[in-house]
Amino acid sequence: MISPVQQNPRCQRCGYQSPPGCVDKVMGYDLGQTVTIDSDQVQRVTALAQDMTPFLKQGISLATQTLAYYCSELPQMRRELLAKAIHAAQQRAESIARTTGAQVGPLRSVDSGVFQVTAPHSTNISSVGVYNTATITKRITGVVHASFVLER
Repeated sequence: MISPVQQNPRCQRCGYQSPPGCVDKVMGYDLGQTVTIDSDQVQRVTALAQDMTPFLKQGISLATQTLAYYCSELPQMRRELLAKAIHAAQQRAESIARTTGAQVGPLRSVDSGVFQVTAPHSTNISSVGVYNTATITKRITGVVHASFVLER
């Protein structure tokens, strides 16, 4: 995405002890434009953002903002993670039921909780979910609430 060019005048300002009627004089303009890059070539874009030398050699002045890394496959991963979470919930329910002499019956209800997309080894969580965009590597945690029938 490319934003419109922004134009800011560069002025020679009247000083503190300027004569009456002094007006700032426009000496030129600073032009700026924001370019957003959306790419699956994460390492290449990161390298470009961290080394401005090729641009400076061509007389191009650039400033980068904080890079944001998103997981483009998150919708597909959610389905897989939910399926695994339901399976894990059933295994935990069976383990708990065995200690009481009961057996796990059919699934009564299930609903999905929030997803936490965090940096590896992060302890950051939220009741509304977390989506870390600061790191390339991510840890994705999904929560399900499952209820099973217990049979004796």
